[in-house]
Amino acid sequence: MATPITVTISEYRQLAGAGAAAVAAEMDTAAYLQDVLSKACDSYRSAYGVDRITSSDFIYRFTPLEFADINASSDPVVQDFIAQVKAAPYVWLGSVEVIAGMDYVVAAGLLTAARKDEILFYPIPEYVPPVE
Repeated sequence: MATPITVTISEYRQLAGAGAAAVAAEMDTAAYLQDVLSKACDSYRSAYGVDRITSSDFIYRFTPLEFADINASSDPVVQDFIAQVKAAPYVWLGSVEVIAGMDYVVAAGLLTAARKDEILFYPIPEYVPPVE
């Protein structure tokens, strides 16, 4: 889990603008700013590809035995998840779909929660050039 970052906005005009936008959105100013910042950071995550790896690199994160067990599973949900991974050029490690798929693999008893976390780990970069 990443260490949370606290941001302070002290410029009066920025605070007034944030307050006006929050009122228009019928939200508390702090909640509004959290929502705006979360959406901006998510768009940066997508633009910079910080959690994007190739499908083959994703598969190589599993041990051969883990992947063999998952691949041999007769569970249709597991098979659908693996088929989607194999068919996609990239896997976004932090995506809702990949996390849900991996949670299902854990619930099916094919992987431990600790291994799921290891497989889905990606570092928070200091600087990453844009993905083209």
